[in-house]
Amino acid sequence: MVNMNNNDNTYIEYLNNVVTNLSKNEEDKKKQKMYDIFITIMIFVPIIISPILIGFNQTLIGILLIIICWGLLFIIGTNRRKNITKGFYKIKDAHTKFNIINVNDEKTIKELYDDSALTFIVEPSNRLLDFIFNWLNNENVLKSDSLNLYVFDGKLLKSVYDFCKVSDNMTFMSIFNKDLDINETNIKKFSYNHFQVKSRWLDDIVNNDKDKVEPFKLLSPKADYMIYFNSNIKYNKLPAFFNKHNQNINVDSDTKENIGIKSKDFDDGINSEFCITGKEYKDYLDEYEEELKEDIDEDGLEDYDVEFNLKELEKLKKYDSYYFIKSFTALELKYLMLLALFILEENGNVLVYDTYNGLYYDKENIKDVAIRNGIIEK
Repeated sequence: MVNMNNNDNTYIEYLNNVVTNLSKNEEDKKKQKMYDIFITIMIFVPIIISPILIGFNQTLIGILLIIICWGLLFIIGTNRRKNITKGFYKIKDAHTKFNIINVNDEKTIKELYDDSALTFIVEPSNRLLDFIFNWLNNENVLKSDSLNLYVFDGKLLKSVYDFCKVSDNMTFMSIFNKDLDINETNIKKFSYNHFQVKSRWLDDIVNNDKDKVEPFKLLSPKADYMIYFNSNIKYNKLPAFFNKHNQNINVDSDTKENIGIKSKDFDDGINSEFCITGKEYKDYLDEYEEELKEDIDEDGLEDYDVEFNLKELEKLKKYDSYYFIKSFTALELKYLMLLALFILEENGNVLVYDTYNGLYYDKENIKDVAIRNGIIEK
C-alpha cells in the first residue's frame, strides 16, 4: 500500500516518469520499437567501433564518435520525453474538471466499496489531479468532461470496516467505476496502467488486511463461483428477499436457464455464464465419476486427490443444477452470495464453490461466511 500524503512532489515526479511506461496503443508500440532500435544502435556502435579506430591510431575520431553518438542519444531522449509528457497533458487545468466531495458518512463509503471504486491513497493537489484526469482521458474511460472525486480519511474507512488496518490520517481519493466507461475494449490496458499509477480498487485495499486476519473466510470480489442447488426455485420471491437486505433489483430468470440480477440503482449486477440442470447435470456428474474410476484404477484409493474428489462427488450428487457466475466487483459478489442465501431459504439446501480459496460453503456455514464478509448483518 502506497501512502504519499506528505510527499506530493515525490509522487508527481514518480507519475511523470511513469508516463513513458504506460501501456500503449499499436501505433505507439511501433514508435517505441523503432526508438528502442535507435537507442541500441547509438549505444553499441561507438562501443564496438571506437576501440577499432583507436587501435588504428584514430584516437580522436574514436572519442568523437562516442561523444557524438551518446550526446545525440541524450538530446533526442530528453526531447522525446518532453514531447511524450506534452502529449500526455492534453487538457490544461484538468484539476478544475473534478468536483471534490468530502465524505463524512458511512453510506457513501459502503457504496464506494460495493462499486470497487478506483482509489488513490494520497492527498489531492492541483498537480496530482491534472495528472489523474489526463490519464483517465488518455485511457478513453471518461464518460463526460467532469468527474466526482470522493475524499475521506482512514479513520472513517475503519469505522465501517473495523478489520481494515489503515492509518487514521491516511487520505483516500475515490472515483466510482460506474462514473467511468470501462468496457471490453479498454479494460485490459486500463487494468495494467492503473497499477502503474499506484491506484487501487477500494475493496482490495479494505480486504488486504482482512486477508491477514481470516484468509480462509475471505471471499474475493474478482473470482469465479459455482452455486449448486435443486431447481424447484420460485424466483418471483427474489426481489423481496434482496430488498430485505437493502438491494433494489430487477430479475431476469428461468429455473432451466441462466439468471440475471440487475441493480436498479447502479449500472452493475450478475449474469450466470451458464446453468447446467436436469439430465445435463446428471451427465456431467456421470462423466466426472467415470474419470474418477479411471484415476482409481491407475493410482488406487490411497491417492489424496482421488479420495478428495470422491467426497466432492458425493456432495454434488445432492443437487440437480448449478450456476457458474463470474464476479468482478464487491457488489456482484454480494449479489451472488445473496442469491445463494435465497436458494437456501427457499429449499433448505445450497452449495457454493469458491474458486479463489478452493473451498465449499454449504447450509452449515454459508450464513457465517456471508456475515464475516459483510454481505449480511447478524
